[in-house]
Amino acid sequence: MIIHLRKDQGHVTDQRTLDQCCAFLPNGEYVAEIMTRAQWEKKQPRSLSQNALFYVWCHHIAAFFNATYGDDHWNKDNVHDLFCEMFKQPFVLPNGQVIDKWVETSKLTKKQMTEFMNKIQSYMATEHGASVPLPDDDKYKDFQLEYS
Repeated sequence: MIIHLRKDQGHVTDQRTLDQCCAFLPNGEYVAEIMTRAQWEKKQPRSLSQNALFYVWCHHIAAFFNATYGDDHWNKDNVHDLFCEMFKQPFVLPNGQVIDKWVETSKLTKKQMTEFMNKIQSYMATEHGASVPLPDDDKYKDFQLEYS
């Protein structure tokens, strides 16, 4: 359960009482963690809409690679793997050594997923002169239908 609180002029406010917020919980002991909204947002996993868009991109890019380079072996899965390998992230081992680690998109936060997708968008534009479909594009619904 997540309760969003605000503190103004020394008073914590919410639209409900704590009893109302917890009314559905069975009797027992609970632990609550309080953090700033910024801290909470940093911990949020990538959204389902980000993930869906990423896979639309993977389908689109696979079709683009196959058509442009005369290949037919590209698919959403190996395009996914290509970018996870291409945009590895630094990872600190317990001994302090820093290594580049394969990107696991399911473990990215919303912010990290946005940065990852921005790199893909930039790469496609600069290296291949191609764009990827965005939800605001007129033809995005067509991409969704074709590649999902």
